[in-house]
Amino acid sequence: DSTGPAFSTCHGYWVLCGMANTRDTTAGSTHTAIAEAIGDQCDVLMDGGIRSGLDVVKALALGARACLIGRPWVFALAARGEEGLDRVLQIYREEMLVTLGLTGVTSVDQLDASILVNP
Repeated sequence: DSTGPAFSTCHGYWVLCGMANTRDTTAGSTHTAIAEAIGDQCDVLMDGGIRSGLDVVKALALGARACLIGRPWVFALAARGEEGLDRVLQIYREEMLVTLGLTGVTSVDQLDASILVNP
């Protein structure tokens, strides 16, 4: 008998028996199913494969609450210190704003899987 929800992590969803990976960002993907199954029990964080503001927008549209950007911030910090970190975050922000504009939404709060196209 469980007293609360149990959570496990899978870096970038690679360990889901080959069912999905971080590039599987279609509206009916495993990412969406995971976010829907978890509901409001906890925040879903996308970890792995986030390399641009476009990736962040796609993850948020699929139900993630936030994204962990992995190596880019480490490389920026190592190369140029705080200035490098500020720059990489600025690039992510600019890419996100362009992507939001191209999808016709004005806020990340308006994102859902309907902005994604199934190939």
